[in-house]
Amino acid sequence: MERETAYGFGQPERVIRQYVTRSLILGVFTFPLVFGACFSGRRGGEPESLEERVKAFWQARVAGDGIKAFSYEAFSKTRQGTHYSPYPRLRPGLITSYEVKKVIEAGDEATVTVTVQYTLPIPGRADHNLSVTSNEAWVRIDGQWYRKAPSAEAELV
Repeated sequence: MERETAYGFGQPERVIRQYVTRSLILGVFTFPLVFGACFSGRRGGEPESLEERVKAFWQARVAGDGIKAFSYEAFSKTRQGTHYSPYPRLRPGLITSYEVKKVIEAGDEATVTVTVQYTLPIPGRADHNLSVTSNEAWVRIDGQWYRKAPSAEAELV
C-alpha cells in the first residue's frame, strides 16, 4: 500500500512528483513563448534601419508634424551646415503621400530616391496634384541615419 502525502490529499507522492515535474517542464517551454510574443518592439538604443528612418521622416511630413520631421534632419543633430527649417510652417494635407523607390547605402552616407505627391491649392480652382521624384542624401551620425538638408542644387530625377 502506498503512503499518503503530508498534505492529506490522498494522492501518492509519486503522482504528485510527476505532476510537479510535468508542470515545470511545460512552464519552461511556454514562458519564453508567451512573454516573447508580448514583446515585439525594438529594444531601446538600437538604431533604426535607413528605410525605417526615411519612412518615419516622410510620415511626419505627410502628417504635418514639423517638430518630428525636423528631428530626422542632420542639422537637428549637428547644428552644422545649411540651416533649412521650413518645419514650423508645415501644414497637413500639402504632401499627400510618398513612395521610397530606391535606397543605396555607401558606408555612413546614402542616397534615397523618393517620389512625393503634393496637392497645390489654387484659390477659385480645383486643387492641382503634383508628383516629384528626387534623390535625397542621408548620413549616419552616431549610428543613426539623418537626412541632409537639401541644397539649392537638389538633384531631381
